Amino acid sequence: MVQFAWGIRPVGACAAPRGIGVLPACDRAGEGGRYQGGSAFFMRALTGEPGLPTGESDLLAPEPSLCVREPAAGYAAQPASSPLRVSAETSQSLPDTEDDVIEALGEEICTLAAHISAATQRLLELLAAFDRRGGWKAGGHRSCAHWLHFRTGIDLGACREKVRVARALEGLPETRASMGRGELSFSKVRALTRVATEETERELVPIARKLAAAELEKVVRSWSEVDRGRDEAEIERRRHARRYLSVAPDGAGMYVVRGCLPPEVGALLMRAVEAASDALFRPGETWGATGGRRGPVGSEVTPRQRRADAVGLLAE
Repeated sequence: MVQFAWGIRPVGACAAPRGIGVLPACDRAGEGGRYQGGSAFFMRALTGEPGLPTGESDLLAPEPSLCVREPAAGYAAQPASSPLRVSAETSQSLPDTEDDVIEALGEEICTLAAHISAATQRLLELLAAFDRRGGWKAGGHRSCAHWLHFRTGIDLGACREKVRVARALEGLPETRASMGRGELSFSKVRALTRVATEETERELVPIARKLAAAELEKVVRSWSEVDRGRDEAEIERRRHARRYLSVAPDGAGMYVVRGCLPPEVGALLMRAVEAASDALFRPGETWGATGGRRGPVGSEVTPRQRRADAVGLLAE
């Protein structure tokens, strides 16, 4: 917490130069110094009214001074170091070579990234508590994600993911603590929360610290399919619980289809789509926008477009 207060700089042995400036709230007058702070004294100094000690009516340019205190207990992220600046006064303490400067900049970037991860953990902790108490209901929002989207301007999809991760972290103390120390980024934690439990996170968190986020995603995908002491019925139950299909219009009037289907249902769908695609398309032909085959045009139809047209045939 940065605290500061307006006041009068001390006069005497410690006041060189003298003047009105910003004083730290935690400072006290030096030897022989005295303060007469407050807005009344400040106004007397500006207007020249009597009441000032001799020699203190000559106002000099303000010299701001800040007192930085330790953050409140429970706040994980500590203040970052000051940005690297080059000046005549500090040039002796700066790196001498370009390689040293680059190394110093890289270290500061990594430090700030760790602070961001720690601050994000705190945000997720607060978000989970807010969601658990139903704080988003008072504003008439559909969900906590919609409230977060409205209040912060974050993309709605990203808000849904943050709420999901926030809820999952409540049951993952080791993952939560590691993120609070800046050891795990949000990308890594997001991947871990898809598969980790309070028992398995002890094995997964050390792996996550060593891998890049993309590599961790691969590990998580493999982990989710491996039986770690669970029987086949539990694996099947988890798969069944993940099924969904959503169809929603976008701003251009198109329909966006997303889904996750059980293996057998997905295989049936793909066979039906491929059969419909083969019926619609033949080598050298494309499917017209209004239906029916037509001759070759300037560009070939992509496999994705073929499957989209095939779904239309299935729907008929």
